Amino acid sequence: MSRINIQGTIDNIKSKSNVYTPIVEGIVNSIHAINGKNSKDGKIEVILFREQTLGHEFGKPNVQSIHIKDNGLGFNRENRDSFDTFYSNLKKGIGGKGFGRFMFAKYFGDVYVDSVFRDENGILNCRKFRFGKEYEIIVDEKIEKTNSKDTYSLIKLENLKPIHSFEKNIETISKKLLDKLLIFFVSDTVKCPTILLREADGSQQIVLNDYLNTSQLISLHGERSFPLKNHQSDTDTEFKIKVFKIYYPGSQKSRISLTGHNREVTETALHKYIPEFEDDFFDENQEGQPKRNYIIKTYVLGDYLDENVSLEREGFDFAKDVPTMYHSITQVEIEQKAAELTKGCFDDDIKTRFESKKQQVQEYVTTSAPWHKSYLNELDISTIPFNPSTEVLESELQKVNLRRSRKPNGNSAGYSTIRIPM
Repeated sequence: MSRINIQGTIDNIKSKSNVYTPIVEGIVNSIHAINGKNSKDGKIEVILFREQTLGHEFGKPNVQSIHIKDNGLGFNRENRDSFDTFYSNLKKGIGGKGFGRFMFAKYFGDVYVDSVFRDENGILNCRKFRFGKEYEIIVDEKIEKTNSKDTYSLIKLENLKPIHSFEKNIETISKKLLDKLLIFFVSDTVKCPTILLREADGSQQIVLNDYLNTSQLISLHGERSFPLKNHQSDTDTEFKIKVFKIYYPGSQKSRISLTGHNREVTETALHKYIPEFEDDFFDENQEGQPKRNYIIKTYVLGDYLDENVSLEREGFDFAKDVPTMYHSITQVEIEQKAAELTKGCFDDDIKTRFESKKQQVQEYVTTSAPWHKSYLNELDISTIPFNPSTEVLESELQKVNLRRSRKPNGNSAGYSTIRIPM
């Protein structure tokens, strides 16, 4: 029987997690349970329970509780003991940290487990317990006979803590979840079951898989592999990218996500490395069809990432931009190469945008600041933001002037201070 300070553990969880973290954790656990059962018809249901209110004057009531049900292995003795073990190693081989279940209690006031499993004799039994709040993880455990015909698990996340909230619209919730689970739908190592998000009253449901299949709101655009030199071992370390088009961008920007065991860990805007990725892209207009805008999301996968992901899956053990004696490959180095390969997947669009930016620079100099003409050959247009303002252009040209003035025998042509003409 475990005995730990549960509240102290919850309080020490890093703050980068959000209200969707426990839901994603529960879904990923269900995916593993279904794959462990080798089920061909795996299914996960995520059920939204809303506050009970007398009226709907202000739209839908808030989501108060969420249940996650799957037809996987169930909480057999091995899975039950793993749940009851702090930092369990049971799922280490597939990225399990033995810590994620504490996210349930961080965001929800009460957590219950109801599961049917097969015992060592193959007989179906029902196991029920709740997540403790003091010193024991599993409390009020009961094992009973069952009339169920198959195994399953039901995680009940009850009473969302008052300081947290979900979006009210089920479509928004579904897209938030899909954003974190997308890599599972095209994984080379994990078979993704059907994932259904529905209202408890049966009023609406969304199959997350349909975003990639029926509705085609997400499409896998391409895959690439690349090596990076690991100077510590003097060998090449292999990485892989999967590039998606996402057709419901909203206010999102194209980005790179580094993953650990198929889970998104970090996000970085693609335009940090390639400025032309800052704006949405558009598909070619087919006859009779309006143009569709989309952003790009590039996932990076690899053993180096899997082996170095942190406990809370919010970062990596390797440095962001400075190599160390233990980790010679940095996050920036990985992202830079991933950005270059992503650029290659959209080469025509990027070239068109680059030429447009180049013309914008030349037009500004010709019409508004001809005294900068001699600086154009020294201006690195690739680092200038896409659709730059005149202030940005003037600033970049001033930097060229400053570099010239600092060179030995440099000639700044008297333009140490240049202002945009009014």
